[in-house]
Amino acid sequence: MNTYAHRDRLLADNFRICLDDLLHLEEASRGEPKHFAYEAACLELDAVRTSLRERLRAAARNAYYKTLENTGRRTTMQDKLDGFIDTWLNKTGVGDTPQNTGQCVGLVEKWLDACSMPHVWGNASDLLRSAAVPPYHITLNDPTNMPARGNIVVWDTAFGGGYGHCAICIDATVNCVYVLEQNNPEGAGVRYGLHDYSDVLGWLSW
Repeated sequence: MNTYAHRDRLLADNFRICLDDLLHLEEASRGEPKHFAYEAACLELDAVRTSLRERLRAAARNAYYKTLENTGRRTTMQDKLDGFIDTWLNKTGVGDTPQNTGQCVGLVEKWLDACSMPHVWGNASDLLRSAAVPPYHITLNDPTNMPARGNIVVWDTAFGGGYGHCAICIDATVNCVYVLEQNNPEGAGVRYGLHDYSDVLGWLSW
């Protein structure tokens, strides 16, 4: 089974576990006040979602490093992103200007700084239009492609209250993208996120 098929299967298995857990919870909570069942379901779903994200990341990284071991290669970009994650994960108020500190673009700009790439100005939804070509390369989202590790994924204004959203790709398939992001939900620090491609405009690479 190839790496992407393995990750898709892992996602499906975990969502089935999530559904089974919620069905058991619903069965156990019959006859109890509805607000209790709702709150318990939310707690259960949050716990399963957190477990899913961590298990997906672990499986993806294990498969990824196994591939590197088999091919005998490892790139500077890959090492750099691992170090960046170790530095900024769970931090708050990340950014490189007073205006972007704590925003999704603040984390992205710190990543571009780490890669010695030029600043891209604007709200998140503006990044594809604002990026200089070259050195950046712009890929528009379509059903058959996906971002690579380290690419900047950009969402349109339907996300983020009209400002859009942006994040750093950790791993991706044609169905979903696993990212490092900030300010999602609003006010959140640096965390992992798992998204489908709804409202994704495209991504930046270099």
